[in-house]
Amino acid sequence: METNKVRISNCIATRRLDPIFYRCGISRFGKIFKLTRVGLVVSSMQSGFAAGKENQATAKDGIIQVRPTNIDTEGELIFDKNIYIPADANRPMLMKEDIVFNNTNSQELVGKSAMIRENKSLFFSNHITRIRVNKSMIIPDYLCIILNIYQREKIFFSICTNWNNQSGVNIELLKSVEIPLPPLPTQQKIVDIYNKAKREKQEKEKESQRLLDEIETYLLAQLGIEPPKEQQVELMFKVKASTLIGGRYNPFSYSAKTAMLQELITSSPIKKKRVNEMLVLSSAGDWGTDEDEADVKDFIRCLVIRSTEFDNQYNLNLDSSRVKYRMVKRDKLEKMDLQEGDILVEKSGGSEDQPVGRVALLTSDMLQENTLSYSNFIHKIRLDKAQVNPEYAFYFLRTMYRIGMTESMQSQTNGIRNLSMPSFLKQYLLLPDNQEEITEQINHKYAQARKNQEQAKRIILEAKEQIERIILSKI
Repeated sequence: METNKVRISNCIATRRLDPIFYRCGISRFGKIFKLTRVGLVVSSMQSGFAAGKENQATAKDGIIQVRPTNIDTEGELIFDKNIYIPADANRPMLMKEDIVFNNTNSQELVGKSAMIRENKSLFFSNHITRIRVNKSMIIPDYLCIILNIYQREKIFFSICTNWNNQSGVNIELLKSVEIPLPPLPTQQKIVDIYNKAKREKQEKEKESQRLLDEIETYLLAQLGIEPPKEQQVELMFKVKASTLIGGRYNPFSYSAKTAMLQELITSSPIKKKRVNEMLVLSSAGDWGTDEDEADVKDFIRCLVIRSTEFDNQYNLNLDSSRVKYRMVKRDKLEKMDLQEGDILVEKSGGSEDQPVGRVALLTSDMLQENTLSYSNFIHKIRLDKAQVNPEYAFYFLRTMYRIGMTESMQSQTNGIRNLSMPSFLKQYLLLPDNQEEITEQINHKYAQARKNQEQAKRIILEAKEQIERIILSKI
């Protein structure tokens, strides 16, 4: 039987006797540099505060409260979706070079950390521990790097406390965690390696985003469409009663922006047809049944595509660990009849800042790798390939979504956005003679963007490997 020796002093410090805790792998980080408890190299640790909706403010009169969702898996702060706290709240705040440690999350994510890199007023939630270090012993950036290495190596996964689908590492436990503590010059070398890699990664990502942004501009230019400039949202406007007869009572459908976009398309000299005029097959989805509740004879195990799998930058993301497998009735799957070139339309879901109506294209690779189905929140259409290139149709419909055309085809009930499929199928699709050329150019831009993103990932991965070699002496 495999055994591991544990110092009694460690058991006293951590107040843990469970064997899994002591097999988390920290000891291997102490082969070259002495292991030191986090509590010995910090000057203070403090958790933040909870703030329900009644205690929140707006962006105009509030200050961001850093929450776990503001920390990405690479150890960087992101401020795309924020919660604001009244600016006059008498609460602890963050300052430059503080480390924010995610003390409560799912077991896989607990422990992700980031460093505050600018002087910015920020509060922090009770799921965040603010760490301030003793700079005579440790560089803040270095500690942040080590904490994120531990998170990726599932050390916090192993030592956290679990309750009610949540996991946590409290201050006392975090203080007891041992980390390798090389001399300050070695710490700085590690920090320099990582920061250099981050800068190179950001440049690659910036170039990738430039290419992605060019795609929409390129397609619209090929079609001779210049979208109206963003204007202040119209809170009230007038329309003739006659225009409402037989139509939808949805203000988006009659806004000035929608009218201008429709005019640009309908007045285009390029050949055009409504989507429903080219429709070969239209089929609703099915959520299926749990695997343990279905009779294998009548059901087939499928990867069921949901809105979650729609990638806003590319197409479908079916490589995620979050995909769902369900049992779908054989006769239902036969009616769906998924084929290469079919277009999936998100007809229900969306969010406050993401309208419903996104589209995705089924490719041969997707169909070969999995038996696919799609949920009841998704609708599938197949267009006549003799009239339109399916890839081109996908790019056109997605561009219409991005410039706001599809938003005029939706309604909202009980917080869920619903797409009017009749309105979606009634829209015009421009059919230029050079559809294949347009598709080829767009695919080339996507390929270059993906290449840059892969290079960005490889740059940061190689830096992490180099850092681990220094710490673990894997030379």
